[in-house]
Amino acid sequence: MRVSAGWWLYAVLAYLGWLLATLPLAPLVQGAREAGVPLHLQGETGSLWRGAALQLVVSGLSLGNPNWSFAPTALLRGRLAWDLSFRDADGAAIGRLAIGPGGRLELRELSGKLAARRIGPLLPMQPGLAGDLVLDAVSLHLRQGLPVAAHGQIRWLEAALTSPMPFVIGAAEVELQTADEGAGIQGHYQAAGPDLELRGQLSTSAAGYRTESLLTPRQPQLANWLQSMGLARVGDAYRFVHEAGW
Repeated sequence: MRVSAGWWLYAVLAYLGWLLATLPLAPLVQGAREAGVPLHLQGETGSLWRGAALQLVVSGLSLGNPNWSFAPTALLRGRLAWDLSFRDADGAAIGRLAIGPGGRLELRELSGKLAARRIGPLLPMQPGLAGDLVLDAVSLHLRQGLPVAAHGQIRWLEAALTSPMPFVIGAAEVELQTADEGAGIQGHYQAAGPDLELRGQLSTSAAGYRTESLLTPRQPQLANWLQSMGLARVGDAYRFVHEAGW
């Protein structure tokens, strides 16, 4: 008896669906960590097809109450993908996580709001931050745990620093783009508040990242603090450069 190719395709898809509906998420999380992605999941329930957890920690950033559901249409593009959502007392977001050829990890169309204070410990000097970060269709691609591409806009509303020097920034915007993965991620940011005017740029490479900012203080106390940090003076502004490896 001849078996048609359509029947075999149906059988393979049915088997894949059974695996996704029964296998736990733990092996995938372990595989991501082995590939260099600092990913930790706590209190997970469900399966690869659909599930939830108490907390997801990625590169030190904690996201509460993550939920996921498998997106079968992504198989047509040669990817495994899940629709994600997060919600806790500090904000909420939705997006899609995909695994592409060669272990490429893609976080796509991430939109939502997150308390800015959550990312302060991840930044240089670990400043205390206030306000909310609004993500507008932000996408980030990782290869071997390193960022290789990013697109989208991040707005920082009611932006302010609470430490080491408290001052009000107002509203800030960050634009991310990548013309070619080999060229790294490029970003531009700016803000104009009652205490400070800020503009700068971000760039990444295979070795690390670099930011260069011009900070124009609008009150004497802030100007004295920037000067005490030994920053170079450029007209009325102070130049701050930070470089670090991955």
